[in-house]
Amino acid sequence: MMKQFNRSLVLILVLAVITLNSCGGQTSEEGEYSKVSPERFKELVNDGEVQLVDVRTMEEYRNGHIKGAILADYLSGEFSDYKPKLNKAKTVYVYCAVGGRSKRAAEDLERSGYTVVELEGGIRNWNSKGFELEK
Repeated sequence: MMKQFNRSLVLILVLAVITLNSCGGQTSEEGEYSKVSPERFKELVNDGEVQLVDVRTMEEYRNGHIKGAILADYLSGEFSDYKPKLNKAKTVYVYCAVGGRSKRAAEDLERSGYTVVELEGGIRNWNSKGFELEK
């Protein structure tokens, strides 16, 4: 009697494990995220029509931004409003002043299914390489 009970218990446990594992097979639709040097970032954004997003403030943007960049201030809520307008089928290039805001923006975009490339070190690193800014 005890032997039969143990077999039944083992069978129930095995079935429970199989059932739980089959439920856990769902994956989220996360995108991809990479961080690149200013040199590589410049090559990529000069490669044609891109989604280039500056997540700094309006004042920072007016003081100089990468040509073709759209302002979507990460801290003001502009970014959240702008995000749905981005095309998930195209890579999003993002930068800020030194990397803090763009990192958070890139991670946010990645979780939402976008492929994102972040400028390592932000606009400060871009400037240190002598690359042009538009005002």
